Amino acid sequence: MPSRLHRHQDLGHHHFITFSCDDRNPYLQSIEAKSVFQDVLESTRKLYEFQIAGYVIMPEHVPLLVSE
Repeated sequence: MPSRLHRHQDLGHHHFITFSCDDRNPYLQSIEAKSVFQDVLESTRKLYEFQIAGYVIMPEHVPLLVSE
């Protein structure tokens, strides 16, 4: 991690995270791909017991606001 970045992890806080598809290809463009993503996100949320405040599925990336 670059020295100018700092990690802040406290219970109860929300974190903004985002990911991009490989080479920013629009793999999440189809309805089917979006549905698979939502199913996997929900099963992961249940498994790790975190909350999702919001997310937007874009064709090539997804920003999320999640709890710890």
